[in-house]
Amino acid sequence: MENIDEDTKRRAKEQAEEMQRRYEPGARPTVTLPGTGGTVSGTAFADLVDTGSDEVDEEGDTAGGR
Repeated sequence: MENIDEDTKRRAKEQAEEMQRRYEPGARPTVTLPGTGGTVSGTAFADLVDTGSDEVDEEGDTAGGR
């Protein structure tokens, strides 16, 4: 049933590990929006993550352009 070659599995595992590292607490600088008290909805990453995606939303904007 499994049709995935070992090289593809290895690359997927490496990509997953990299994504995990980028989202570890303290791995990237964050900013707190004024008046939010640092709640989750008021905290954002201070840098952008390049998704490498060509997704387009309903307004016609690409995911990378947000």
